[in-house]
Amino acid sequence: MDVEKLNNYLKLHTTKIVETKLGEVIFLRGDIIYVAIKNGIDLNLEEGIFFRNTILSEYESNNFSLICDTSNFNVQVSIEIIKHFMNDCEYNSKCSFQAIIMNNMAYELMGNFYLKFLQKSVAARLFKKEDDALKWVLDNFKTSLSNQNMELV
Repeated sequence: MDVEKLNNYLKLHTTKIVETKLGEVIFLRGDIIYVAIKNGIDLNLEEGIFFRNTILSEYESNNFSLICDTSNFNVQVSIEIIKHFMNDCEYNSKCSFQAIIMNNMAYELMGNFYLKFLQKSVAARLFKKEDDALKWVLDNFKTSLSNQNMELV
């Protein structure tokens, strides 16, 4: 899947867009969420909880997959937000897959740390390209967690 196909997919399958301080939350197909984290924001626990509550309010009875694009983000992330999402049982029970897009080595190290703890309850992977992340989610959503490869692509 190339960038043009990805953009077309996003346009065709967007069901709702919610603006948050972290970035636009784009709801796709009713079961996939795409968010591109804005550069220059303060990625703190308060904003993370608002983001979490926005998502959970849409998925009270259904599971979802998250594609989180951090490729344009290059400021500090609070450890509190990472700990919160690793230990948030309600959020993690609803989120079947997390595809995290990263292109910064320092964030990849932090992302791998996050995945080691998260993978107990959520299938998650790091990607360098948006289209690879979307393809992985589309190919795997609703399949068994035990069949998932958790390594960096």
